[in-house]
Amino acid sequence: MSLTSPPKAEKLLPLVRTYLSINFNLLFPEDLKPFSENTLEILSKKNSQREALLLLERFIIENYTNGFYKKELLESLLSLGEPIGGYLFTFEGEPPKDFCFFNIDEGLYFYPLHFGEITALYITLWKRGLRFNSCYKPLSFPLDVETLKKDIKQTKALGFSRLTPRALGELKDIWELMSSSEIHTWMETLKNQGVFLLVGSEPLNKPPSLKDRVKIYKQKGSYYLVEAKNEKILQRYLERTSQTWGVLNSAKLQEELYGEIHPFVLAYASLSHAQRANKKIHFLDPFTLHVLADLYYEWEDLGKALELYKKAKPYTLQSLELTLSEASIYYALGELKEAERSLKSKLCGCLEEDPRIHYNLGIIYLDLGDKERGEFHLYKAYLLNKEEPLFRRKLMDFLWEENRIQEIEAILQEVSLPTREDKIYLGKCAFLKGDYVKAMELLKEILTLQERDGYSLFFLAWLYLYFGKEREACSVLLKEAEKNLSPEAFNKLKEEFGLPS
Repeated sequence: MSLTSPPKAEKLLPLVRTYLSINFNLLFPEDLKPFSENTLEILSKKNSQREALLLLERFIIENYTNGFYKKELLESLLSLGEPIGGYLFTFEGEPPKDFCFFNIDEGLYFYPLHFGEITALYITLWKRGLRFNSCYKPLSFPLDVETLKKDIKQTKALGFSRLTPRALGELKDIWELMSSSEIHTWMETLKNQGVFLLVGSEPLNKPPSLKDRVKIYKQKGSYYLVEAKNEKILQRYLERTSQTWGVLNSAKLQEELYGEIHPFVLAYASLSHAQRANKKIHFLDPFTLHVLADLYYEWEDLGKALELYKKAKPYTLQSLELTLSEASIYYALGELKEAERSLKSKLCGCLEEDPRIHYNLGIIYLDLGDKERGEFHLYKAYLLNKEEPLFRRKLMDFLWEENRIQEIEAILQEVSLPTREDKIYLGKCAFLKGDYVKAMELLKEILTLQERDGYSLFFLAWLYLYFGKEREACSVLLKEAEKNLSPEAFNKLKEEFGLPS
């Protein structure tokens, strides 16, 4: 290359090309390869399309400075009329330079979805312990920077490091209320004694009689500010409705435990707590912090979820479930030793140990390259619950890689209701034993699955040829097998088994 291409430039090329073509009548070569030729080579060809390529390169380079793309470039691309989806960001300090953002305004950044690596970006930010807030936002032309600043401010107030479309959908009433002029009144009213913040599974069409002295101050969707003498009176009132309710007593906001969490989010978590516990009404309590952590996990804000799991530990009534969730986040962040430490805290050496702890430890040890301990925990999970397909499948995957076929057959002999995955393993074992009729019958199960392992595909392709079936189908299966196997494994299979003529 004659020029160093700015990061993610290849992701911008289609939009930049369209923008320059429409606005400046530039024609580009069909084999468009920016940043691949030096200037003199392009000029020596005396070709207007090649010269247009120089302008495209210049346009991109001019709009990339100090590790960021400029707001002006973003506005140019948005002027084409199609929204660009992505995440708005604000950081405490500087953003990481190994990912490329648009710098919209001082302290305000944008990362488009079409840049890719969204998961890797967030994992990196959380793993490094960076303090940031971000929210999903499709941008349109013209950019309204003040509105974008308000959006990121609301995101920060709600406590999200990553506010996903799913979370925005579930918290739609909260988001709209916080965007309105009423928010100040709601927050001020919540400071008063005897005020409750309610959130229902759906709005009240016809509130019950107010003879119990419950006064509704404000309503937004399924959210209500009410005044009641005490919780018992409010409970009697809500029990006469058809909805499920989460309730936050304004007095709770004075407690240090909840001080840094937005009241609306706490109320929503209380509703979720009621629904998950199959209760009609749930008043916010410390156990609700575990439910709130689960919500952030489901909303894909792993950083905030992990923070809340740690906060909820002393108060949860489901310590094992919390540990499993915490460990899975550490695993996603690549913090395998932290995941191991968390899971091992729940090992007691007793007969009642949970197989899920052993299953997850098995996966972690295999990832760490410790096959002996990985095998021990996978076997322990299987032995504690032989009928769980997940535990059985992971153990068989390990044994297959170790070429311990007889152990796989012994495991499958004890299965009362084999799954499709079990049948495929039986088919692979039958193939290796030369029972091709049985192997053919069983391996066809893989055609009904979305996830297909390369060995089964190769064996099935081999059987198609052996039994003189469709050669085109065989070719498709072989291509998929080659894609799903390492080159070494695929070549070894061809060398060992060949392909019937």
